[in-house]
Amino acid sequence: MSKNIGYIRVSTIKQDLENQKHQILNYANIKKFEAVEFVEIQVSSRKSDEDRKIDMLLDMLENGDTLILVELSRIGRSVISVIKIINQLVAKNVNIHIIKENMIIEPNNMNAFTMFQINIFSSFGQLERDLISFRTKEALRVRKEQGAQLGRKKRAVVKSKYDIHLEKIKELHQFGLSPAKILKLLDIEGTQQSLSTFIKNKILV
Repeated sequence: MSKNIGYIRVSTIKQDLENQKHQILNYANIKKFEAVEFVEIQVSSRKSDEDRKIDMLLDMLENGDTLILVELSRIGRSVISVIKIINQLVAKNVNIHIIKENMIIEPNNMNAFTMFQINIFSSFGQLERDLISFRTKEALRVRKEQGAQLGRKKRAVVKSKYDIHLEKIKELHQFGLSPAKILKLLDIEGTQQSLSTFIKNKILV
């Protein structure tokens, strides 16, 4: 049996929660929906969609169910996230009623006006992506003009105390002397392990 789910997202203000619930119940009564089950999420608007438990809502809704929202902004933080969630709901064949926008999306009964609305929202989503990309590139350009180094810093080349003895170490190593004997013969302060690493990185490469 299909379900009617009223999704309510609020801050800590109790009045807002009751107001949304009243609007959804009044809408359901006008549309002659049967009992409405509420999913109430109390979070800040800065929280991610995951924190709003959108994934839980999506798991709860099944083919033929109806989701009722007071307004689109309650389900996503941006146009991009709203479009993504709407597309997921449509893919699951869930009917969507948005009261404030006076919008009804029924996957099995898509009319030209509904498709037009979805396309408009999709265009806004693309515009938002373009604006984000533009702002990012512009910020990077300004930083570059100000002399900031962009990207990862190149790994600094650290000189080893063995570098000045490179040719002698190389020659002695070719004669088969061990790192310990090379250190002793050249009277270099160091450890057998560090010289072995040096030989591996500078001579055996």
